[in-house]
Amino acid sequence: MSRHAHPPRWAAYLLDRLLPDGDSQTPLGDFEEVFHNVAHERGYAYAKAWYVSTVLGMIPRRFANSVYWNAIMIRNYIKTSIRNLLRYKTYSAINLLGLTLGTACFILIFQYVSEERSFDTFHEAAERVYRVNVDYISPTSTFSNALSSAPMGPAITESAVGVESYARMRIMQPEPLVSRGDVRFFEKDVLFADSTFFDVFTFRFMQGDPGRALDAPYSVVLTRTVALRYFGFDDPMGETIRLNNNQDYVVTGVIADVPPTSHFSFSMLLSFSSLTGSQASWWSNPYYTYLKLTPAADPAAFDLPMERLVEQNMEASATAAGIAIRMWLQPLLDIRMNPQGNDISTGRGASQLAVLSGIAMLILFLACINFTNLATARSDTRAKEVGMRKVIGANRTHLVSQFLGESTLLATLAVGAGFGLALLCMPWFESLVGRAIGFQLDASLVGTLALTAVGIGLVAGLIPALQLSGVEPIRALKSAARGVAGGKRSLFRRGLVVMQFSVSVTLIIITVMVFRQVQFMKTTDLGLNPEQVVVLPVNADVADRTPALKAALSRVPGVRGVSFANRAPGTGAFGNIIRRPDREGSLRMEAKILYADEGYLDLLGIPLAAGRYFESASSLGDADASADDNSDAGEATVVPQFVLNERAVLDLGWESAEAAIGGTLEWSGDV
Repeated sequence: MSRHAHPPRWAAYLLDRLLPDGDSQTPLGDFEEVFHNVAHERGYAYAKAWYVSTVLGMIPRRFANSVYWNAIMIRNYIKTSIRNLLRYKTYSAINLLGLTLGTACFILIFQYVSEERSFDTFHEAAERVYRVNVDYISPTSTFSNALSSAPMGPAITESAVGVESYARMRIMQPEPLVSRGDVRFFEKDVLFADSTFFDVFTFRFMQGDPGRALDAPYSVVLTRTVALRYFGFDDPMGETIRLNNNQDYVVTGVIADVPPTSHFSFSMLLSFSSLTGSQASWWSNPYYTYLKLTPAADPAAFDLPMERLVEQNMEASATAAGIAIRMWLQPLLDIRMNPQGNDISTGRGASQLAVLSGIAMLILFLACINFTNLATARSDTRAKEVGMRKVIGANRTHLVSQFLGESTLLATLAVGAGFGLALLCMPWFESLVGRAIGFQLDASLVGTLALTAVGIGLVAGLIPALQLSGVEPIRALKSAARGVAGGKRSLFRRGLVVMQFSVSVTLIIITVMVFRQVQFMKTTDLGLNPEQVVVLPVNADVADRTPALKAALSRVPGVRGVSFANRAPGTGAFGNIIRRPDREGSLRMEAKILYADEGYLDLLGIPLAAGRYFESASSLGDADASADDNSDAGEATVVPQFVLNERAVLDLGWESAEAAIGGTLEWSGDV
């Protein structure tokens, strides 16, 4: 026989891998002996072909046998796991309850955080859309404003290279009265928008042309819900709706409702060209401006052009007011995570989401530790079972697989129950976070739940599986169980218990702190009395007739007082720079200014530290006329009046509230 008459090495290696675990040397030797006999009788080439074909033919049978026996083994593991769960009902119930509560909390928080991080991703080319923000920098603070002025978008587009399109939005305030026939509603979230709005943002059109829908003045695009409200199932295209009883708008488009994962929402869009008055001021800033850049554009390259625009149009006035101005671009996908001042987005910010994510992981971690502690605590009970299995031939791999199978089965049941509990708690959770959460059982969520179940099963079950599978058979059968409960393993279990209690106590302390802080905010003295005070928004045309409306409301039974202001208490205020012209160096401060009438403080029960509150315009006119014999009452000039809080008095350099009475302030250049 030739020295080359031996089986191919790769085929011999493959045969060794295909043979059952254990002693494979005997079958390998038998195969090689047959190979030599065939080679001697029929030649080496024939023997080689026989050997290779025989080995390759074993692959399907080996695969089928492996699948069959593994399926039987898995079925046996499942049966054993179910028997153990049913046998130890109290233990199983405690573990199932702990894991269910943990996974329910995890699912709720995970779904909320996932949606928060997915905001605005439905827009095409969302990564190329940026918002123009404006920083107002004073010597003591910096205010980042999401609002911008009307000229900024067009000016940036003209002066910088790389802008594909821009769009401006303006919220219609106060809420307009929208009517069609007998159907009348005050509509929230009504926006004026540029004709290029749908070039920048992607919303699904149901009717109309997105490229031309907002071209003409007094055009309106409705969401599907609003269209049904005013038109039912009739075709709204070309029909009109009336706003504030004085202007008709033609319906030029209907879109699907705004997705809940948009950082801004709207019920209807009005064409930007419908706005009256000049939009040339760089200081009037009720607009949100968005830029869609070209694919090759670098956002950092816009810094210098925007700096030059500020120098040309705002720097002189800003310097006179003692502040600096800076424009900058914020990515669309970052707005929800990092909202700015006066933002249209109501996002909680990345830091709060990180805290929520950490809490969710801690809760799930506690549930896993609880499972591990309970499993290792009952190791004495299962030590004899492990010892008996080892005596009859089970190796450690089989035992680890069985225990991991039990923990994964329990985790799967817990995840299923936790998902059901999360669905039941969803309405309460939505009211807690202040918005609806899309909770659909799609492939992505199913995959996440499956991974969560497997992850919990592995994390919670691995340590008990390794410890129990390491029990010495003789000691286990003698019920000594010192191999499980003693020594380092006992210290490890105690460490887990200490960790579990530490994390639990920490979360309880944080919960108590948050609860007490909320209670403090609810019960602390606000400096005003909001009880029995009703806030009614009024339209711009009604605001021009406030004396008549005030008189009418005062005659309503049960109404003790009526006052008008441009903002409700606690909803913000207009910002501007004020200064004392009588002080050397023109001491300035950034002030929040609220416009109100003479009854505002009295109605809200706000006490005065010094001086008096406003007098009505008519009273001031009569006083000025009587004080000057040569003047005509009709020509009397009403001097603007300010009421400062105590902090503003100190910041402006007065020593006390009494010292500030009669002082002079300059605001927007007027004294």
